[in-house]
Amino acid sequence: MPSGSLATAPWRPSEGHQNGGFREGGIAGVENWRTQSHRTEPDHFVFPSRLYRGQRALDLAAVLKSKIRPAFEKLGFSGVGWHTFRHTVGTLLAEMGGHQLPIRDYLRHSNLS
Repeated sequence: MPSGSLATAPWRPSEGHQNGGFREGGIAGVENWRTQSHRTEPDHFVFPSRLYRGQRALDLAAVLKSKIRPAFEKLGFSGVGWHTFRHTVGTLLAEMGGHQLPIRDYLRHSNLS
C-alpha cells in the first residue's frame, strides 16, 4: 500500500497482500479502529466519508482545507499540510531515542535528509 493511502483503503486486504501492505503491528491498529467504527463491511473504507455512508473514502484534501488549515491559522501557523505531520512524527520518534535508519524507513524516505 503506498504511503498516505490508508484513508482510501477498504477493510479487506489488497489482492496479493496478506496484510494489505501494513507494517508489523499495523493490522492490529486497523482492526482496533474497526471495532469502533459504524462502517465494518468488507467494502467500506477504513476512514469513510459520512456523506456517502462508508461507500467512499474520506476526502483528505477537503479535511485539510476545511478543518486542519483553519485551526492552525487561528494559532498563527500557515502552510500546514499532510507533510507537516510526517515531519512531526519523525521528530517525535528521534526525540524519543529512535535511530535514524529505522525512522527513515518508517517514513519511507530514501535518505536521511
